[in-house]
Amino acid sequence: MVCTIFKNIFSKQPYYVSVADALKRIEGGNSKDIVSEIRATLDKEKANKIKFNLPSVCFSGKFGADRKDEQLVEHSGFIVLDFDDVYELREKQTEIISHDFIYSCWVSPSGKGLKALVKIADGSKHREHFQALQEVFPEIDKSGINVSRVCYESYDPEIYINEKAAIFNKIKKTEKIATYEKTNDEDKIFKNLLKWLSNKNEAFVTGERNNFIFKLACACCKFGISETSANYMINSEFVSNSDFTKTEADRAIRSAYKANANAFGSASFDKEVLVDKVTRKEIKVDSIIENTDDRTKDVIYGIDVKEQALSLYDNGYAKVYGIGVQEIDERFKPKRGEVTLLTGIGNYGKSSFKKWYQAMRMVMYGEKFGTFSPEDNPPEEYYHDFVEIILGCDCTPSNPHRPSKQTYEYVYDYVCKHIFYVYPKDVSPTPEYVMEIFLELIVKEKVDGCDIDPFNQMANNYGKFAGRDKYLEWVLTLFSRFAQINNVFFWIIAHPKSMEKDNSGNYKCPDVFDINDGAMWNNKMDNILVYHRPFGQTDPSNPTAEFHSKKIRRQKTVGKKGFGLFEMVFKTRRFFFNGLDALQKVLNDNNINFSNDIKPQPQAKQNNWLPFKDDSGEEINF
Repeated sequence: MVCTIFKNIFSKQPYYVSVADALKRIEGGNSKDIVSEIRATLDKEKANKIKFNLPSVCFSGKFGADRKDEQLVEHSGFIVLDFDDVYELREKQTEIISHDFIYSCWVSPSGKGLKALVKIADGSKHREHFQALQEVFPEIDKSGINVSRVCYESYDPEIYINEKAAIFNKIKKTEKIATYEKTNDEDKIFKNLLKWLSNKNEAFVTGERNNFIFKLACACCKFGISETSANYMINSEFVSNSDFTKTEADRAIRSAYKANANAFGSASFDKEVLVDKVTRKEIKVDSIIENTDDRTKDVIYGIDVKEQALSLYDNGYAKVYGIGVQEIDERFKPKRGEVTLLTGIGNYGKSSFKKWYQAMRMVMYGEKFGTFSPEDNPPEEYYHDFVEIILGCDCTPSNPHRPSKQTYEYVYDYVCKHIFYVYPKDVSPTPEYVMEIFLELIVKEKVDGCDIDPFNQMANNYGKFAGRDKYLEWVLTLFSRFAQINNVFFWIIAHPKSMEKDNSGNYKCPDVFDINDGAMWNNKMDNILVYHRPFGQTDPSNPTAEFHSKKIRRQKTVGKKGFGLFEMVFKTRRFFFNGLDALQKVLNDNNINFSNDIKPQPQAKQNNWLPFKDDSGEEINF
């Protein structure tokens, strides 16, 4: 069972390895860094360019330098299947591997799809086996019918492999129709399509014009006419001589090409009959817009997520974990993939609250956090703050009862394993650059959460966009997508605008609409929290603090809107709830005493699959 691997999609040097070794490379992460970069890149075009650097695998056998079907030397007995745009990856994987003939299944490089390997009975009937598999999985990418189908190497430590998988024996017999002379002239093809539609009683008449243009554009796409050419010919033929607008035509053409992207070039004429190139069967006019194999892109159909819905029925919502403090947890528990806004009056302690909250999760769950917080510069003071929170006291010489230097150093080292301070020195801290640093921390340090404190300290280029609100819409969408793709907690700290004092001389609790462009923040954020000290102006030493959850998108799991009271005990650097030191309780419950050595957590065993050798004994160092 030998397959072919190339260093990248442009390479002409084939290497031959066993299918088992090719799957080990995916599990072991030979291309982990490149795949991680692809999954974190929001620009689809840029992600595709990065993907070209990945090793390329032809799982179906041994091929020559050009990876063409006719260059197949020996079939491996495998077919690779592509499942694109999968909403819930692991649930879909479970569905796929429920079939006993699935040899392997893993997440694609984009992180949005799945690949599956099937062992077939007869490699010489690759296409017939594939068409039979299409009846089992109608949603698979049709390009898998080609024996030379290239599969970019991915990374999935949870790859499914079943060496005892059953052999897929089914084949689908297809009708054989004699070959014929093809035409590649787009203008001639277009005229033939017009004649074909006319013969089918389809016409460009009032009330049916949008539908006609859509059908014609679908046919153009399936016949391999470029969208640009189709647009020009359709507009020239119909728009210039009617009151049907170019905008209407462009919209119909664009929609048709989008809906049939995977069917581009799949049809041809045979004696004035439009037929499918693969099945050689006639394509009916009505069926040309049904698009049964390729459903509307970017639409998630109910049937696609039925299993997830049934899981909700059986098991309820996936649990998210708080910090064991009822006053906070009832109102907010962080959920991976969501963006949370924390706001509050400047210099009232919202950043201190954020650090305390992260320290709680650090101790409880071992979570790690990366932060862009230039207002906390110099960085040694930022790390020092966490040490004081964990030790619960002032750790400078002004405290004669401070812990020993050995204890301080031990806790400092503990903090350094969980907290990472981002501070660009030579590069402007644009949102894109900060995201790059966060991504590197996610990959290298396995951080669980990222935060920007505060938002206005980034190099925000409002002038690049048509208004501040447009910039904000773009950047908040960027953060949201980043959090979702990388499955991390993401917090943004933002200051309210200038606020008025009430009759007592104190500031009222701010709201999201007290932030510049508050409506956009309210729309884009998953959660909006407020930290407030009601007596912060008239009595700065008053420890009373308020926690408000102003917006919670997923109230069934994350929390409910509301507020709670607690105290900031300055001497301990911690927050108390009903007189209880929540962090000290966590330390006590877990028998953690930082005066003693902290036991190191066991490191996960790393699989080292390198170096690989092809069947001639030559090492493959990529």
